[in-house]
Amino acid sequence: MPTLKKQNRKSLVGFILVNVVLFSLLSNNFVIDTTDIKNLISNPLDPRILSVVLLFVLSIILEGLLSSNLKAIIVFHRIKNPLPGCRAFSEIAPRDNRINMQKLAMKYDNNLPSEPASQNSEWFRLYKLYEKVPVVEESHKSFLMTRDLLALSIIFLILSTTLHIALGTSAINIIYSTVIYVVLIIIFKISAQNYGNRFTANVIVEYLN
Repeated sequence: MPTLKKQNRKSLVGFILVNVVLFSLLSNNFVIDTTDIKNLISNPLDPRILSVVLLFVLSIILEGLLSSNLKAIIVFHRIKNPLPGCRAFSEIAPRDNRINMQKLAMKYDNNLPSEPASQNSEWFRLYKLYEKVPVVEESHKSFLMTRDLLALSIIFLILSTTLHIALGTSAINIIYSTVIYVVLIIIFKISAQNYGNRFTANVIVEYLN
């Protein structure tokens, strides 16, 4: 069975293609005209063609270069111990109404992990026990998806703005593009945080059931 990352790949590639189309539509040089399209096809070195290809290729490469830890830093705004597992027992579990903290503490003889590294280590141990449970697997998949969509949105904001300026796109269209990506970044950031915390809590819930 493919990994969760691979399961999300088609959706991520689809998101990339939509953004490439958006870039083309906002570019002043994009013209829906049969003659113009034929000229573009016959001249693959045209800046309009190169910019689209560059945007597509670089977005895939750069997203792949970002480590899971760096993505976690972006999602949770924490440079040190950014993974949600580092706060599983001290912050996330107490805020989840499904988790009985007294019952959880008794499981550890009232000595719950407190240090970020030990919390993450213990949480990961529990995760490996319940990773195939549907509610855990689905929340994990959603977290990875929104985390990667956030990373891609940031990449597209930087790349598309740079390429729009290079192509001489109008200022108003660059503003439109920027606003779209800022909104997407905010949405995906909040979603990734929520899914990450829910995924972390779901593992503990399964442990207590």
